[in-house]
Amino acid sequence: MANKNRIHIAILTGIIIILCIALGVLWNKSNTDSPASGMGLVLDDNASDWEESSDDSVSKGIQIPGYGTITVKSGAEKMEMSLVNPKENPCYFQFTLIVHTDDGDVTLYQSDLVEPGKAITEFDVRNLPPKGTYQMTVAVNTWSLENPESAMNGAEVSTTLQVI
Repeated sequence: MANKNRIHIAILTGIIIILCIALGVLWNKSNTDSPASGMGLVLDDNASDWEESSDDSVSKGIQIPGYGTITVKSGAEKMEMSLVNPKENPCYFQFTLIVHTDDGDVTLYQSDLVEPGKAITEFDVRNLPPKGTYQMTVAVNTWSLENPESAMNGAEVSTTLQVI
């Protein structure tokens, strides 16, 4: 009888250990999904200083820029567009450009993190669709300056992409 109890305790202990290991792996993975984790903060080398007029009437919080129609030549390997993180922001920005085509969504570009007061004005593009007019989303993910592993509220800005 004592042998059976020991076997049951050993099996139960083994199951608990396996569950703890699985939970630890899942917890670790959930804390390494942002670009600010893992190998450390990755700031985009293409971001340069951005000067803009300051408007004191603007409400405090995260400021997200808007975009008009963007035009790019068919077959282009580079694209010019100002991906700006306003200097008043308390966070890093990461930009992802997503074009909505009849065949599905296509990612044209994803930046590394952009500091407040910096902008990327030219970048390499991939997956440029054929000539035409498309809806495009500029997805902005944000991470705290004080705690870069802490994601903040992001935004999605809709615009139009014209490939000529």
